[in-house]
Amino acid sequence: MSATYTLNTFDSSVNIHINSADSDAVIGTGVDSNLPSTSDFTITLEDTIMSDENVSILVSLESCSIPYSVYNVSLALVNNKFYLYETGHPSVLITIPSRNYDVDSMMQTLPGLLTAASAVNATYDMSYDESLFKFTFISDKTTIFSLDFSSDAGIVNNQAGSLLGFFKTNNTSQITLTQNSLTGHSVNFNTVPFILIDSEFGTRGAIMTSALGDRTTFMTGVLGKIQVNENFGEMINYVPQGNRHTLVLNRKRIHNLRITARDQLFNAIDLNGAFMSLTLTMDFVDFGITQGMEEDPREKNHLSTRDEINEVLKNTLQQQGNYLSEELEDRNKLIQLLL
Repeated sequence: MSATYTLNTFDSSVNIHINSADSDAVIGTGVDSNLPSTSDFTITLEDTIMSDENVSILVSLESCSIPYSVYNVSLALVNNKFYLYETGHPSVLITIPSRNYDVDSMMQTLPGLLTAASAVNATYDMSYDESLFKFTFISDKTTIFSLDFSSDAGIVNNQAGSLLGFFKTNNTSQITLTQNSLTGHSVNFNTVPFILIDSEFGTRGAIMTSALGDRTTFMTGVLGKIQVNENFGEMINYVPQGNRHTLVLNRKRIHNLRITARDQLFNAIDLNGAFMSLTLTMDFVDFGITQGMEEDPREKNHLSTRDEINEVLKNTLQQQGNYLSEELEDRNKLIQLLL
């Protein structure tokens, strides 16, 4: 839900500043680092946040800071394994060590892994076309070789092909007059293009699409999608612009929070022991107050200011005061008639 609401209660807003270093518990360990998962954690609030029965709690992501310590090639992203097949020999699993790579570091690492795995004592090399963003794999032997990135090879939802510039199939080399080589399409080393901030508030206000076969769309409590434009080692700082996505909670008490930072596969990201921080805003809205207003404040195209909030409260109190004054006047008239 991304509509704009006018805050119209006395306790209209509460900010909760959260650091994963202060968590009560982490959920599991990082797939690659095997360290406590600092991106999936719970927080217990010392003071319980409560609302009246007629008041709804709305939660939104005010800001977030995440260290870009996520490896772009990792077991967690399912993009560090594929199979090498050389004609007439069994296929061999190639595992790229989990870490952050660029084109140069990948070209320094992968040929050695292929050469060490070769059943025909081939020496493998790689070249890169900067104008086409394509890798070419080269063998010094005439034995046809294949790089298999398909799920049929036993790696479910394998993403290594997308990383290195190949489709999720068995890709076979071709022999020319000069070399035995295999060229893919454009590589993609931006393997974590965005991070999702997920919540466990018992509400589902976001719909996700999925490439997984068992679910094409599913409901989540995602509060925000953070685009990753920074370089590895930098801080990813996020402050939403304009209207923020807001979840209307179906609970009246908040004492515990669970926050999870997820990748595009909806897996908890592995921050490799680094800590993230964020600020959540809890707004309190009595939707009943909007009845009788000439304009529904939820249909406004701008964010409510504190002056607007105070004006709503002032008008509400004035209406209540006028009602009590009229009631008192009628009561006095009735007393005078009885005397």
